Amino acid sequence: MTKFILPKDIGLEALPEQNYADVKFIFNTDWYDGPISGLCEVNGKEYWFELVTEDYKPKKDPEEMDRIRVFALIDLGKTRFEEEKLWHKLFELLVRDNKDLRPSAMHDRFYKPYAHRPETEISREQIIAQFVEKP
Repeated sequence: MTKFILPKDIGLEALPEQNYADVKFIFNTDWYDGPISGLCEVNGKEYWFELVTEDYKPKKDPEEMDRIRVFALIDLGKTRFEEEKLWHKLFELLVRDNKDLRPSAMHDRFYKPYAHRPETEISREQIIAQFVEKP
């Protein structure tokens, strides 16, 4: 559901690494076996996060793998943060909140307008750090 396009060459190796323990997830807008994108807070400041890479490394048992995900921390600016929070509130009202899935007849009231939102290209300058989710 993300409407953001990251630069092709983010330059992860040049970005400072934020400690994962300092990242407080507020909400996610995409999820697959864990958060992929959404709003988070680091040291009292809000950031958008986007999954950049996902890798798997073998554990001691060769049939088991550890997943390692690397995320970009993005400064969207106050106006865009407020817009994303509004869309999230609409999602909670019309699709689901943390507890309940809304009746499917209500879902189109969110998804149809959301589908018409333009994608936004994120500049390299907006990406302020990375964080790594490790097992």
